[in-house]
Amino acid sequence: MTVGSTIRRWGPVAALMTAMWFVSATSHLPVDVGSSDKILHAAAYAVLAALAFRAAGGSGGTRAALVAVLVAAAYGALDEYHQSFVPGRTASAADWLADACGAAIGAASCLAWTRRTTRARGER
Repeated sequence: MTVGSTIRRWGPVAALMTAMWFVSATSHLPVDVGSSDKILHAAAYAVLAALAFRAAGGSGGTRAALVAVLVAAAYGALDEYHQSFVPGRTASAADWLADACGAAIGAASCLAWTRRTTRARGER
């Protein structure tokens, strides 16, 4: 694996993490997320897990899915901790749980898609 291929695979993961970090560092979000932001948390971390699945070698199957969930859930925990230092924001275990559930849904979706397309092509 070359440095270039590593950057191509993990670059989108790092870019999304960076964007999420900057949003988390904002005291007041520019949009009203309503009474529950859990769907937004789950959606964002599902996308992060999908990118991590691809980066971890998505055709690798279960291993890539596990890596994706671990990367996304760990980043969610780090991001919640980060928010505890931002004025007007708080760390929330419920938000982290939404992050982890979204990560699991994203990785499981990628795994199911990979297995389905592999079967459709007649590969094992």
